[in-house]
Amino acid sequence: MCNKQLLDDQYTGVGVSVGQLAHIVGWSTSSGSPRGGDPLPADDRNSEDNLMLLCYDQHRVIDNASMWDRYDVDMLRRIKREHELRIRQLTALRDEDRTAVLRVVGAIRGAGVTVNPQTVAATLLSDSRYPDYSLIGIDELEVDLRQLPGEAETADVYWLAGVAMIKDRLRLLSARIASESVQHISVFAFARIPFLVALGAELDDATPVRI
Repeated sequence: MCNKQLLDDQYTGVGVSVGQLAHIVGWSTSSGSPRGGDPLPADDRNSEDNLMLLCYDQHRVIDNASMWDRYDVDMLRRIKREHELRIRQLTALRDEDRTAVLRVVGAIRGAGVTVNPQTVAATLLSDSRYPDYSLIGIDELEVDLRQLPGEAETADVYWLAGVAMIKDRLRLLSARIASESVQHISVFAFARIPFLVALGAELDDATPVRI
């Protein structure tokens, strides 16, 4: 539920199971058993369908009597189902499904626009792709136009500097494409329209691009 790694110690990295098996419908039908009043037969309560792997904290939360109404059987089954579907989707991704993320962010009428990694990851996953993590830290695939001077008055220096920055960054991307380390590009671009036009002019049609 909290996406905590449950197969190793977070401090030493040593492999040890820190997860706990939690029952959706309590294993006992007694009044003190969490959600134990559900009609699920007792013989089915230790089955895989009725179990969740949780960290200690979340296990304590869902089994606390004050939380039984919030974490009811329907809600826990939904959480389990959605998590399993997400993992199945993630593990089905292939190497050819990776994509290089090109982010272009600019100021629009004085307001800076951002594209956070969580939004990028969620968007790519909906397209059955995942970001190429081998490029993390290089920072060559982001064009940040937010600090350019002259945006408010749309001065010539603003446009010239922005276009020059786009061309410079795209040259680095082209080098990556030439070395075959980039085979697909996902573009997240939020900037003034002339900059988007300049960006489109720099992107060739030899490499698949998704906007």
